[in-house]
Amino acid sequence: MTLVVPAGPSCTKLQIDDKAGDAYLQVDADVPTSIELQHPPFEVQEKCLVHKSHAQVNLPEGLAAGQQLTFIWSGLELDKHARRWGGDTWRFHLKVDHDGDGWGEQLPDTLTLAKHTGPAKYLLVRAACMAVVGEPVRLTVSAFDAYWNPAQDFVDTVSFARLDGETRGLPKPVTFTKADQGSILTEAVFEKAGYFWVSVQGEGELSNRSNAIEIFDEEPERRLYWGDIHLHTEKSADARAWAHTTSTYAGSYKIGRYRYGLDFQANTDHHSLKQGNYSPAEWQEMQAVTNAANDPGKYATLIANEYSHGEGDANAYFKSDSVPFIEHPRGGHPTGLYHDLRSNECALVPH
Repeated sequence: MTLVVPAGPSCTKLQIDDKAGDAYLQVDADVPTSIELQHPPFEVQEKCLVHKSHAQVNLPEGLAAGQQLTFIWSGLELDKHARRWGGDTWRFHLKVDHDGDGWGEQLPDTLTLAKHTGPAKYLLVRAACMAVVGEPVRLTVSAFDAYWNPAQDFVDTVSFARLDGETRGLPKPVTFTKADQGSILTEAVFEKAGYFWVSVQGEGELSNRSNAIEIFDEEPERRLYWGDIHLHTEKSADARAWAHTTSTYAGSYKIGRYRYGLDFQANTDHHSLKQGNYSPAEWQEMQAVTNAANDPGKYATLIANEYSHGEGDANAYFKSDSVPFIEHPRGGHPTGLYHDLRSNECALVPH
């Protein structure tokens, strides 16, 4: 049986030798056992992490019905980061090699430990950075705890002000409820051209000010938009193996929209089920989530992914809101990927 524990900082490195030390793993069983700590394949292959996060427990006599195997992991600190806006748990997996062939089958019931964020310590306000006179300007106000996790239980009334002292066009005070999960969207309107900043103030000491907002008399030749078009979620095997904390696919859009105030976003999770990523059915679900997160004129989401071939990786950004699942580029060469994508309108960016 193999226990797979979540990765974290150095003090979470599994050890079985020092009971008084950090992250000591105690294994109790009704039958004789031997324990071996192992590195996941990605740790060995990429030399990226140093955590011994697999504990293999050998049971020479097996485990009969009614007999118990208990894991006690003590003296540790997992991490200070909650998986923002979705999937706030640490996950522990159990794999069992029933027939001794060296291949462990993962048990369907994953063990989880809930994460809880702390009380709000910071307010963050992000504004659309360009607009014309009279056009509503998006304001995103979010509360965060001491480690910049979303303070999802934040309940407070926040008021708005302009640094120039003007009050016209500002939103009325907004009261956060638990249903808001620590983040709200509102708007401000400016009646003259120039540079402006909006400040927010809670009922206590929490306060902050926005980025600069440039207002034009007429539509500018170009507008500046902010986005992220290369990020990975828990759908990518390497993100699950390397990162101390990963976001759910849906949660990543909440991070982009409510924490960073982005205008557009594309999730580029690694493609191919053979590489331990997502299945064709999951790909359909991911596209549905992406399309649902798209808010025309306010927050744009693109269907995208990252393909691997014999010469490296390439990100594909699709025009359509429905893209077929391509298992693996033919021939393991870039030209095979080009051929497979030819029937889809997309931009392909190597990296």
